[in-house]
Amino acid sequence: MKYLFLLLILIIIIQSSSSQTEPTLKIGLVADPQYADKPANGERYYKESLWKLEEAIVTFNNNEVDFVQNLGDIIDVEWNSYDSIIPIYQNLNSVIQNYHLLGNHDVAVDSVHLINLLETLSMPDYYYSYVKRGWRFIVLDATDYSYFTNSLHKHDINLVNSYYDNTTGKSNNYRWNSAIGEKQQNWLRMELDSAELSHGEIMFSIILIIS
Repeated sequence: MKYLFLLLILIIIIQSSSSQTEPTLKIGLVADPQYADKPANGERYYKESLWKLEEAIVTFNNNEVDFVQNLGDIIDVEWNSYDSIIPIYQNLNSVIQNYHLLGNHDVAVDSVHLINLLETLSMPDYYYSYVKRGWRFIVLDATDYSYFTNSLHKHDINLVNSYYDNTTGKSNNYRWNSAIGEKQQNWLRMELDSAELSHGEIMFSIILIIS
């Protein structure tokens, strides 16, 4: 929720800082649908995610957003949930691109399916970037170094342990947390450097999207 709030603030800044009457960009955001075909549990109404997302897609189409960014966790834990929720995104107008990133629920499936994850979500890689009207958006993989994705990423388990051990005594010392590794950090630095060179004379902003 914290990250979603920050993203919305940044979008407001983008709009209010422009001298134009129309916003520079219209962005549709979807956060944590966590769809599952199972009964509600407490305040989690898993099945209702489908019709809520359908309403969101209609709103995005009617407002002609420039693109839609999903902020992770579109399913809860079952791989076959993708079969129900992915087609809803396909109802976006053909000119509206949709982007995904990985949340911990997206990878909380049977490990035999993980090899198909990027293809299912139409993601070019676990982390990537794209540019819209001179604004670069960077999608990070916050599941990079973690116990729950190591069967996918196959990192040295000693490094995973070290990231976890570094949180000892801190509020985020949970085994379901994860870290962004050195390779991804170096890639991020190159993206920032490239953005400065490519858009140095244009109003530039970066949104780090982390689930």
